[in-house]
Amino acid sequence: MEKKTGRKKRRPNINSFVKYLEGDLVQLSRQANKRGINPATHGARTKKALELYIKKTPWPIIITQKTIILVADAMIQNFDNSKWSIFLFLARPIDENEATILPPYFRLGSEHTHGGWTQALSTISEETKKRIVAFVCDGANEAVSRAKKAGWIIQRCHFHILFRIANYLRPPGPFARNTALAEKIYPLVYVILYDSDEHEVQIAISALEEILPKIRSEGLKTTLSGFTKHYKDYRAYIYFPKYNLPTTSNSGETLIRQMRKLLSRAHGYRTINSFQKWLEALCKHRKRIMCNGKIQQH
Repeated sequence: MEKKTGRKKRRPNINSFVKYLEGDLVQLSRQANKRGINPATHGARTKKALELYIKKTPWPIIITQKTIILVADAMIQNFDNSKWSIFLFLARPIDENEATILPPYFRLGSEHTHGGWTQALSTISEETKKRIVAFVCDGANEAVSRAKKAGWIIQRCHFHILFRIANYLRPPGPFARNTALAEKIYPLVYVILYDSDEHEVQIAISALEEILPKIRSEGLKTTLSGFTKHYKDYRAYIYFPKYNLPTTSNSGETLIRQMRKLLSRAHGYRTINSFQKWLEALCKHRKRIMCNGKIQQH
């Protein structure tokens, strides 16, 4: 066989690529300058490394056949002046503290656009769905509706409800807003979220319902009204202790933070296709994320 002439093709440096994914290397243009390489050449090499890594690295699988909890979150990102939603799912066996990252789902438009969560959940395999017992989310209506239809226990995220309340009413402290009202409302909210005594919870709900008509902010009133209406969804971790449910979707938030760091180092991506590839590489490399249940958090 005749030997090929000319310069040998340079193999993609997978080790450097992985270090970049982990945040150990600076942005690509600075890497090129440091190595004395033309930025375009370095970019082309990185693209080849990305393609090779995606091709050779499989998605992590949930090895165990145990019952699992599905944690869901979503982020919004703009590409080419268009808004995209990235739906994220993590699956955690009930007796473990790590959640496996499932393939993200990309959809044009807002997270709350009709059909978004329905389509995103449809990407999860039927075999996995059969093993899901509980669904941890921020309370998006469509996501909750689909989860309830599937017969899953709902655990709404504590962080998200506290964040929404804080948009209108800061907790007591140096940066408090509407201090008198905050001092009345927050203790009641904490009782509903964390007190194991159901009698005390009912007293707190009644107290909140008495305060609601006196609140001027329609946004705060709507938020608290929904909170009292669906309060059981925030207390599933108490009602079903054997599943050791997390009370937040923080594992999803952790993944989103890593995605945003990647975006920041790259100064954004020009196309949604490019970002999809980088996110796939990040998720495949990361594989799993810590996801402790409330019982383990104490």
